[in-house]
Amino acid sequence: MFKKFEVKKTISVKDAENIILENLQYSNYSSINAIKKYGIGKSKVQLTEFYNINNEQTLRDTARFNRNYEWQYEIENVADWSETFYLSTPNMMEIFTTHEKGTYVYDIPKNSDVITKSTYLALFLDSYENFERSIQRGSLSDFNSAVNKGISAIELSLRDAALIYNDTSSDKIDVDERIPFNEKIDKWIPIITNGKKFDKSGRIWNSYMMYRKHRDDYDQHLKTPYAFNYEELCSLMNQYKFAIPGMLFELDILFKRRISSAVIRTKYYPQISVVEKQEE
Repeated sequence: MFKKFEVKKTISVKDAENIILENLQYSNYSSINAIKKYGIGKSKVQLTEFYNINNEQTLRDTARFNRNYEWQYEIENVADWSETFYLSTPNMMEIFTTHEKGTYVYDIPKNSDVITKSTYLALFLDSYENFERSIQRGSLSDFNSAVNKGISAIELSLRDAALIYNDTSSDKIDVDERIPFNEKIDKWIPIITNGKKFDKSGRIWNSYMMYRKHRDDYDQHLKTPYAFNYEELCSLMNQYKFAIPGMLFELDILFKRRISSAVIRTKYYPQISVVEKQEE
């Protein structure tokens, strides 16, 4: 007998509905312009009505019949699942982010062969690949890489918002200020969002802080040997959807950014469990 991780194949009908609705409301889905144009609004009830009118299947039926997590709904912008580009001809692309007050253009080094369209999203996608690999292999090393890259994605998400703020405001944020991330959250977000604060009372923040402690204790500042059993690692893995994509989602909402379909979907990652298998 040996142990391995197993991911539940299906998600709940409610989670499937939320993936569709959040893509409709927040992602780069093309019909978002139609929603704005016709004044449908953004409540879940109104979005559900909009979906039901414009699709052959109702939202509930679509969610009920397609609960397999690997299924991708037509509404998902699959194109934004890849944010890294390999250029055959250097300097053919200008990288920019659109926001409410205009466009922020990033400096791209000359003669670049590989570029990322969105630094924090590219890091998140790398984190997610490591997360999937850690489950398949039962690998703590891959999981640690997923945690590291996920935390880096979150830190860069905040920095990206500060850079865009600085581009449109005379009151600049010192993005190179050497203060802890927790203080940046408290100090920068109210400036960027005109007074809003990040909610530190819920599961998302608690899971994120758990991951930061895990990274510090078992990767970056490792001082003594350590060991995890499968059940302990599984418990940590089940926090991933809250700690990394959940945190990125909340930051994107605060900064009024379009949200990657990959981030939205991973928020609803199925439950992971430990199972025992017979040796073949």
